[in-house]
Amino acid sequence: SGIIAKLQALSHSQSELEGYLKRLTVLSRLRNLETVIKRKVEAMPITYDITTDGLYKQGIEQGIEQGIEQKTFQAISNAIEQGILTLEQIAEMLEVSIDTVIQVKNSIEK
Repeated sequence: SGIIAKLQALSHSQSELEGYLKRLTVLSRLRNLETVIKRKVEAMPITYDITTDGLYKQGIEQGIEQGIEQKTFQAISNAIEQGILTLEQIAEMLEVSIDTVIQVKNSIEK
């Protein structure tokens, strides 16, 4: 909080302080201190919307993509393990390419 207090003292405007806090957040990621800094900033009486941060948005998008990929992988895996459908039928049912189904099959067999 000493750093944040110094940034507040140095800032001549709200937008300048927000800029400093964004830079601090980016630097905190390098030392795995982002959670600590985020808590300190949220406790401050200023408004700093972390959701507007580019890396935050990128992380959300990647999380969504990974969630979809993981669900698709699991669905393909389950269908293969049931052995009822052909690989082509699985691809058609789950609306993925046959190559994707084959990749999952190969991954399961390893």
